[in-house]
Amino acid sequence: IKVALAASLVPAVWSLLKRS
Repeated sequence: IKVALAASLVPAVWSLLKRS
């Protein structure tokens, strides 16, 4: 299961989108 990976990746990407 890659839930841990998604849980770590999604917030990181979302943060970059919010900073743009």
